[in-house]
Amino acid sequence: VAGGSRDPAWAALALAYFDRALRRQPGNALAQAYRGAALSLVARDYPLQGPWLVIVGPGFARLAYVARAVRQLDAALASAPDEPTVRLVRASTLSGLPALLGTRETALAEFALLDRWSGETSERGEVIRSAGFQAAFRSAYADALQRSGRSEQAAHGRDAGEPAPVF
Repeated sequence: VAGGSRDPAWAALALAYFDRALRRQPGNALAQAYRGAALSLVARDYPLQGPWLVIVGPGFARLAYVARAVRQLDAALASAPDEPTVRLVRASTLSGLPALLGTRETALAEFALLDRWSGETSERGEVIRSAGFQAAFRSAYADALQRSGRSEQAAHGRDAGEPAPVF
C-alpha cells in the first residue's frame, strides 16, 4: 500500500512496522531489506515537495532518508547474500531511486544475478523459479530496464515473461 499511495502516513506506517519486526528479530535480513525499502518511500513521500526542497532542512532530510535506505539495503545483503528475496527487494528499491544517485546499474546487476540463479538446482533456484517470485521479479526487472532507458528489453520482458539478455 505504501509503495503505491505516495502518502507519507503509509510510508511512516511501513517503516514503523519493519522497525518493530527488527526489534523482535534483530538479525532478520528480509526485514532489514524491507525497512530499507520503507526508508526510500519515506524519502520519496517526504511531506515537503517542490520549491521547499531548496531549503536546506527538507532537502537534506530526504537525502538522509535515501542514504539510510541504501545503508539498510546493503546491510541486509551483507547479512544474507544468498537470499533471493533480499536481493529482489534491494534491486527493486535501488532501481527506483533517482538516476543521479547512480544506483540503477547496481540494481540491473542484481536482477541479472537473480536471473542466472534461476537456472540453479539449489534451493535458491527453486525459490526464484516459483510463480510468486517470478511475477514480482519479472515486473520489477522490466521496470528497472525501462527506467534505465532499455525500453526494448523491458517491453520484451513484459510481453514474453522475461527480459531479453541485459548484456
